[in-house]
Amino acid sequence: MSTQVAPPSAVSTRLTREQKDLFRAFLNVHWLRPEAALMKYHDARALQQFTIRHPSLEITCGDGTTSFVTAGGRFDLDFDVYQSVGHIDRYFESRRDDAYDPPDVYDHDEPISVSIARRPDWAYTTGMDLLAASIEKARALDFYRELIVHDCNNPLPLPDNSYETVWTSSPYFMPEVDLLLSEVQRVLRPGGDFLARMPSPKMVEMLPYNLYLKHGWEWVLPIDRGLYEVATRVPSQRAYWDSALERAGLAIERVVPILPARVYQLYAIGFRPMFPAFMEMYRRLSRDDWRAVKRAWMDNVALLAEPFCDPSWMGETEDDAVFYLYQARKK
Repeated sequence: MSTQVAPPSAVSTRLTREQKDLFRAFLNVHWLRPEAALMKYHDARALQQFTIRHPSLEITCGDGTTSFVTAGGRFDLDFDVYQSVGHIDRYFESRRDDAYDPPDVYDHDEPISVSIARRPDWAYTTGMDLLAASIEKARALDFYRELIVHDCNNPLPLPDNSYETVWTSSPYFMPEVDLLLSEVQRVLRPGGDFLARMPSPKMVEMLPYNLYLKHGWEWVLPIDRGLYEVATRVPSQRAYWDSALERAGLAIERVVPILPARVYQLYAIGFRPMFPAFMEMYRRLSRDDWRAVKRAWMDNVALLAEPFCDPSWMGETEDDAVFYLYQARKK
């Protein structure tokens, strides 16, 4: 069945001022990787449908900028996540013949300068992440009351019945899913909510690595950069996550499909292969030139990307969603 697609100019006018502001806020932080800004915009829009009750815990909080913006915070033009980036010389490093396994470029401990235009409307009580460098960046935001470096494949270093809300955007990163969910159930208060972004089968289906599996095209590998390996660590079927939550004693209250497949396709390729070249430009520009380039870049990207903030024109169904946002409650 053919689907009518509205022209981008017609689509972008459907966005409210608040929606455009939210996307621009993420684009300001991730301007060299606008596909990442799109992903975070859709996550934030979905999460804003739920009430975050406190005390609250964010697992895999990263550098904290995503939750900072989701909670209503805004950064000045001078801020972005590229101030502290490393391992660019190893960006395309391969440890296996069939996939890239490079280091995390953001796992770099260079101090950052934070320029805040507006403080968030609320904040998480606790943030937790595996990477010490990310936790130090989050600390610079003064957003979380406490921050903990911890591998969540191990029991959480937190007391029982501590939180009204636990949120995580990437439980599928962790091989020890059952342990994680049982620990979430333990630290939640009775009636507390677990909010989590879980993958659908569409996530793996949309990845360019499938072209390598089907045709053996090696040029796909530097585009993928290990994304397929992460996406396939645990099953992505709804039945798997439904069962895992039930085993942990968490009752599903609501499931919201998020992120259209077209948007994830943009993310899976996007400017990923160009990042080392973009960082070379970033580091060579004077501060005045840098601001001028960033403004022009953001204006042009927004023109092209804003239509992808509105999924209504894409003709996609719930089955085309790449993720589901689960709300599960401690029994």
